[in-house]
Amino acid sequence: MSILYTMAGNTGNAKLVVRDIQGRLVQEFTVGGEQGQVQWALQRMAPGVYTIALLQGDRPLSVERLVVQP
Repeated sequence: MSILYTMAGNTGNAKLVVRDIQGRLVQEFTVGGEQGQVQWALQRMAPGVYTIALLQGDRPLSVERLVVQP
């Protein structure tokens, strides 16, 4: 799966954080630049609902929901 992101302005200290529905950290990617793409393999992911947050420092820029089906 490709995760596309876009940020404006200062792009330092940015990351994509994936959490399960209970809020447990599943995966974290360090990102840079105003826009880009991260590849993430879903094959070993358990079915369920996840959130993907684009954070700059501790400030969320965007949060999306992902549903993984069997």
